[in-house]
Amino acid sequence: MKGSGKLLVAGLVALAACCVFHVAIAQDEARPSAVRHVMSNARCRMQDASAHGYCGLPYELSNFQGRHECDDRAWVGRPTTIAEMQGMVAMAEKVKGMGVGHSWFKELFCPANNASGIGIVTTELNELRTPIPLATIRDGYANPLGESVAYAPEFPADYPIWVDEEARTVTVAAGVTQRTLLDYLSTYKGPRDLAQGRGWTLPAFSWFIDQTIGGAVATNTHGSSLEHGSLSDQVLSFEVVVANGTLVEVSEQSHPHLMRAMRVNLGRLGIVTQMTMKIIPQSPVRRTMETLDWVGYISRLKKIQNEYNEAVQTQSLSAVKKALKPIWDTQIQWHAPLGEVWWASYERLGNSENVDAFDGPSDVS
Repeated sequence: MKGSGKLLVAGLVALAACCVFHVAIAQDEARPSAVRHVMSNARCRMQDASAHGYCGLPYELSNFQGRHECDDRAWVGRPTTIAEMQGMVAMAEKVKGMGVGHSWFKELFCPANNASGIGIVTTELNELRTPIPLATIRDGYANPLGESVAYAPEFPADYPIWVDEEARTVTVAAGVTQRTLLDYLSTYKGPRDLAQGRGWTLPAFSWFIDQTIGGAVATNTHGSSLEHGSLSDQVLSFEVVVANGTLVEVSEQSHPHLMRAMRVNLGRLGIVTQMTMKIIPQSPVRRTMETLDWVGYISRLKKIQNEYNEAVQTQSLSAVKKALKPIWDTQIQWHAPLGEVWWASYERLGNSENVDAFDGPSDVS
């Protein structure tokens, strides 16, 4: 085994890191009924539980903070079908894929600085605009928070998420939010129930989960796992509308070079319509949070780095994995004004039915 002997620890720090044009600015849409819905925030296309309630998209070209407002001459495309999306892409000079606006950089967010660009929003497909009622827990599912409702058990049959338990994959429309996808997977039980009633999940996902899954993948959003990598690492194939309006499937087998580019496409390499991703059976996870000062943080990293360097010299893969164990499933956040580093470690607890959702220490000083 070869290695440079240097552990790039900086990368581990997550610093909270055709047809019809629908372009008119519309009024807020009325909710379908008084019943609570998963996607009840009609304007922002996010769940009640989302981390914020403001948005510009899908009606205005500004990010979720109301900043990075784009040139007024740029267009907003809100296709309700894939055919409409293909038509918009084919006739536009510059095109940018958009979700719910989780962007902090205007130059990447805006499609253009003039009327030549159109931002195509992926949340407006007809099948994504169906209200999803919250349902009472049943079929043996247990909500660890003790709530009387679950968020995912009654998605309509044509909702654009398709699980293949045999292959351990999920195919999902790019405009579905990460939170909604995780909710769907968590209570999914297929005909053979290969997850044994536990549901499914993505192998690793980000701290912040209210982006569309297409946007999260496009920006190489990551979580806390060295084993499973970023969300982009978990994608097996993309379906994408390319510049001439045709629909193309991109995978390692069909287009290996393009697949590498699509993993961090930033919405600029075509409009992703759906992706197929890896999934794993859901299991209890214990999170341990430590608060370190700067000296303690650096000392810990140096110790891990020294052990890693020594393991590399042995050319033993198992020794290297053992040396990296302290950061294998870890999130690190440096809060400079507080002089604190938050070190969150995650431990999968297997299939035990006796593990409480809050089992184990939640904070370690």
